[in-house]
Amino acid sequence: MFNSLAVQDFLHSKGFNLFSDIRYREIDDTILVYVESSLVSETIQKQKISKQQIKKMRANIAERFERSCEFILLEDDSRALLEKLIFSEVSEAFDDVEALSISVSAGVAINATISISNDDSRVQTAISEFFASYLEKSDFHLGNIMWTSSIAEPPGNIQLLRVLKIHQPISTKELLDKFKNNPSVNEKWMKRTLDKLRKSGFVQWQKDVKNNETYVLTGKGLMSVPAGKNRNSSDVERALALAKRKW
Repeated sequence: MFNSLAVQDFLHSKGFNLFSDIRYREIDDTILVYVESSLVSETIQKQKISKQQIKKMRANIAERFERSCEFILLEDDSRALLEKLIFSEVSEAFDDVEALSISVSAGVAINATISISNDDSRVQTAISEFFASYLEKSDFHLGNIMWTSSIAEPPGNIQLLRVLKIHQPISTKELLDKFKNNPSVNEKWMKRTLDKLRKSGFVQWQKDVKNNETYVLTGKGLMSVPAGKNRNSSDVERALALAKRKW
């Protein structure tokens, strides 16, 4: 589970207090750090953050929390106002639009990230055409659109292997319980995915002392899961899970 407060505490510990917000993009397991663009400079300056510092901080966050990290630069109030106006128009025309954010390139191109509830290419095309037509009335034109969907996606192999590492040996039923909040995960998907991982040499099947079927990682599987010593690492969570079992 993502903890934005932990990220904030980490940033504060590094002496970085210039962020506006911390969010989490579940679709690709990415931490988003929002910073006012006026606070970003080419070189190190007082009360500002340089592009090189952002690059270093992004790498530090990714290593500490074992997730991808992006820094989102916020424009001034006029951009926020334009974003609200565009979202109002687009969401009124399409019920599928749940969220929309924009950035401005070269002062004229509007790039957007749009979250929709219907992951259908025809819907995306219709929204894109409406968006482009709407901008023709202004001095802007449509740049790139990144689509996200609120439809839950199954976990990736690394995410599944990480859970296996922490809780192994673990049964299919127990694994399903770990992902019970993801509606796209069911017994058929889990068994098929575990079988693929087994055939690829990442996991192996075994029976425990009670003759229950369980899965554990192979050496190849262990090497595929990032390790570390911070409190969010899979190694620390593994130690905590073992301690919990003993109690």
